[in-house]
Amino acid sequence: MSPFSVRVSVFFAAYFLVVGVYLPYFPVWLEAKGLSARDIGILIALPMVMRVVFTPLMAVAAGRFALLTRAIAVFSVLGALPMVALLVVDEFWAIFVVIGVSALFWNPTLPLAEALTLAGVRRGSVSYGQMRLWGSWSFIAATIVGGWLLVRLDPEDTAIIIVACFVLCVAAALWLREPDRRADAPPVAQSSSLKDTARLFAVKPLIFALVAAALVQASHGVLYTFGSVHWAAAGIGYGTIGWLWAIGVLAEIALFAISGPAGRAFGAFGLILLGGIAGVIRWGAFGLDPTLPALVLLQVLHGFTFGAAHLGLIQMIAAAVPERHAAAAQALYFTVGGLTLGLATYVSGDLYGALFAQAYWAMAGLALAGGAIAGLGAIMFPAIDQRLSPKAPPPAEEASIR
Repeated sequence: MSPFSVRVSVFFAAYFLVVGVYLPYFPVWLEAKGLSARDIGILIALPMVMRVVFTPLMAVAAGRFALLTRAIAVFSVLGALPMVALLVVDEFWAIFVVIGVSALFWNPTLPLAEALTLAGVRRGSVSYGQMRLWGSWSFIAATIVGGWLLVRLDPEDTAIIIVACFVLCVAAALWLREPDRRADAPPVAQSSSLKDTARLFAVKPLIFALVAAALVQASHGVLYTFGSVHWAAAGIGYGTIGWLWAIGVLAEIALFAISGPAGRAFGAFGLILLGGIAGVIRWGAFGLDPTLPALVLLQVLHGFTFGAAHLGLIQMIAAAVPERHAAAAQALYFTVGGLTLGLATYVSGDLYGALFAQAYWAMAGLALAGGAIAGLGAIMFPAIDQRLSPKAPPPAEEASIR
């Protein structure tokens, strides 16, 4: 791996160390604080909803920095600082403010890092999947170690672990550098115009893939909010819960490891369609409150419900969007994804409170809708998948954004 690939891989590992603790165990911390299911749903949904308004604006602001790596570092620091307050706050509205301020700056860091990664891929670094999979490995380590720690610590100590992970991610962001490039190649610059971002809506294959992937990703709403809570209520220990999360991400890693061949075999729309089909099966079965052995098998489908849908959208951006618009396209993905996942997460509070495990059946409906749109996109835009090879030339500036 090149020095650039190593630094990006370390950043992904550090970023998903945060996610691996925050996603499964932050709801446990909120429940330990005495918050209701509705309050938990609102707080988990807040960062996702904020993507809708602020991530495109922050991506445009990133274009004002001379280097994309500098924008990632600044946003990482400003996003991590408010989280330190979790060590002292207890009330709903105080936590709401902390999460909201942090999300304002933290949300853009991943789409910006994805744009930096794609720039490196276009300039000859290893494949996207081979760098991104280190984030998945880190997520596994975080869920397992987090569950192991919670068996031995009070659930309220989760805030300490979360803050420590944020600090590590800031260090990794400060270590990022520009991708390896020829002497005559320009640095990674991004558009700083909302007009250019708006022009992406004219790229019809991108929009079809974006909506389809966002719906499949939104189908994780109940799992992300109440998966750990529900499993703990069913008598599953936190250590086992950590392994359940890890199993899903292992399947994701396997897909990322073969991302190049998978993209060429199925195409962008085909990968998203696979995610939708897997979602219908996975959430339909989750609604039946399966036993632990069945949960283990169903968690393997995470490699498709998350991994395939995400990889399909990344492949589409690489094929249809020029480098200088990559951050804007990633921000658009996070915006639409934040809207759909945020709404699904918010609704999951009421759904879970009323239906418990059967709330997953609503998520199966979202996966079905996403798969259907991906299938329609594959029929309408069959030529786009011919440009998905990692070695294919980058899309022309004008042709790809008209």
